[in-house]
Amino acid sequence: MSELEIYSSLSSLSCPICGYNVNVSLPFIKNGYNIYRCNNCNLMFVYPQPSQDELLKIYNDDYFKRGNKYLTTNELESRNLNLDNDKQKINIIKKYKKIGRLLDVGCAMGDFLYLSRQEGFNVTGVEVSTSCVDFVKNKLGIEVHNGDLLSARLPSDTYDVVTLWDVIEHLRDPVETVNDIYRILRPGGILCFSTGDVKSFYARIMGRFWHLLTPPQHLFYFSPKSIRIMLNRCGFAVDQITHPGKYASCNFILFKAQETFGAVVKPFHMISELFGFGSSRIYINIHDIMTCIAEK
Repeated sequence: MSELEIYSSLSSLSCPICGYNVNVSLPFIKNGYNIYRCNNCNLMFVYPQPSQDELLKIYNDDYFKRGNKYLTTNELESRNLNLDNDKQKINIIKKYKKIGRLLDVGCAMGDFLYLSRQEGFNVTGVEVSTSCVDFVKNKLGIEVHNGDLLSARLPSDTYDVVTLWDVIEHLRDPVETVNDIYRILRPGGILCFSTGDVKSFYARIMGRFWHLLTPPQHLFYFSPKSIRIMLNRCGFAVDQITHPGKYASCNFILFKAQETFGAVVKPFHMISELFGFGSSRIYINIHDIMTCIAEK
């Protein structure tokens, strides 16, 4: 892209969250995608976005095998390595809602839904991957809409809790989705979601090598300020934004490192496999992922 083209695109570009269009910059071009920054609310976003058809091709069966993040088997008693992370999430929710109707948007293999049902919630999911939907329906016995939230056309004032775990950054229009969540929540219902924090110290020092800066999978990179603006714009009262850690397998950590830094990480992966460290779990917190709670 020439300097003239960059100037022309910047002069006509508005922030999708706050609408600010005076001081938008282009800090990164990665994987062939322009990543802009709003210097008012600190949001970073991909523009132009890939088409919906292109995005749907990304979330095939192979996507959910990346880094062995989802290791759920057909044996229901054999839960995946994310169980402790899901327990942490449900404990956060239970501070606000002990029971009720819970909708998980982007439910993947249904592990969080499975635990939530065990904890007494009436659960439903939304997921774009057909194979994941088949698994959750047929193996876990949980109802899931195959598609995105907007296509589900769920009834208004229905749910007590709506969750999106590491999902909102994938959406083409987060504001439209959050508006729909507000509509389907009952008064006093809560929205709980996690996403990367682009203003965290780790994200800032890593720059274009930040492990969550992965277009076209991730289209939006939020800051606490942009999250608050978006939620308030959609009618929510923000209760808290925190930065809890999570458990991850050595395999997944090394997968993310290789995705970021390339082949230089491969020998460490080989050593991990040789000594059987791959499935070992590590609790990590580099304070670059936010968990947000908001109330209707």
